[in-house]
Amino acid sequence: MNKTKGFFEATAILIGTIIGSGIFAIPYVIMKAGLLIGVFYFILLGLMILTMHLVYGEIVLRTSSTHRIVGYGEKYLGKSGRNILFVAALVNLLMSNLVYLILGGNFLSSIFGDIGNNLFYVFLFWALLSLGVIYDWKKVSFLDLIMTVSLLLAIVIVAVFGFMHFRAANITLVNWQYVFLPWGVIFYSIAGASAVPELKEILDKNKKGIKKAIILGTVLPIIFYFVFSLGIVGASGAKTSPEGIMGMKGIFSQTIVDLAAILGILCVATSYLVMGITLKKIFIYDLKITKAVSLLLVCLIPIALFLLGMQNFIWILSFLGLWLGAGEGILLLTMHRRAKAAGDRKPEYSLNLPTYVYYLIGSLFIIAPILTIIFVQYK
Repeated sequence: MNKTKGFFEATAILIGTIIGSGIFAIPYVIMKAGLLIGVFYFILLGLMILTMHLVYGEIVLRTSSTHRIVGYGEKYLGKSGRNILFVAALVNLLMSNLVYLILGGNFLSSIFGDIGNNLFYVFLFWALLSLGVIYDWKKVSFLDLIMTVSLLLAIVIVAVFGFMHFRAANITLVNWQYVFLPWGVIFYSIAGASAVPELKEILDKNKKGIKKAIILGTVLPIIFYFVFSLGIVGASGAKTSPEGIMGMKGIFSQTIVDLAAILGILCVATSYLVMGITLKKIFIYDLKITKAVSLLLVCLIPIALFLLGMQNFIWILSFLGLWLGAGEGILLLTMHRRAKAAGDRKPEYSLNLPTYVYYLIGSLFIIAPILTIIFVQYK
């Protein structure tokens, strides 16, 4: 019974880590590129992400000591690997909070749009959540629970009402003009490597269950994403908005739109607090920066980036998925090969990937950003 409970807890943590702000952008990129291209990316990137998660799981299992990705980077790639992964983690956290600012402003505007403009709501969201970061509002574990429950409720509600208004004519099958647009957004949305070390701790007495938990915890969110996106695009068609909810106005009742927006606010607000508190601790404990300066950096950088013009939600998610995701993926592949030779314990599972698979996935990580720069125009 304990093993079963631990397995489902581990799977739920991976699912909760994967399902996040990216879900609001996926319907838009699928609407632009077409359903068949979206399915292609779900399959291709789903297989790549699943491989990365399994690779990381084996790295964790081949190492007797407990780390997070920065620590494993130092063990198998040296200080340069540690530094690259550390900087990437900081950039990811800061830009993710920028994403939450944009979403929070959009959701508030959707509900109270007749009171002020979008900039006003971004500032309101930022001011309230900055206070939360400063005063450590509530426990992070509790915030994670609120975020996961809120987002799952939003997915179910929107998907159900989306299929009630579904029209096949709203679905475009292929639009080659936007063929590369979904890559970064979908990659960012289904990546959840940060949760993999947690699985080892939860399944400490049942490490053989880690592989199954990784597979199930990676595949289920992809299914959720697809159903959610199909419901939104099938109902909204060309009106599908970048954050998924604003485009539902005039199609769904205002009550449903407001409810979805409220759940979205709960999700992004708790995510912002979790990320902000984590960043604050990194600055204070890892970088040895004073608390006052750490709070200034955590609170001011996201809003400063917004005011400097970084306001395109889709572009930011694409950047995080294409560039940071690619960098992390290449480093994980390199770490995996080194861990097979230098690991200090026998893993509960071992991936025997042919050499060409390493080069194929690594090549895709390099090619995708280049093709996106050449062919994708963000509007």
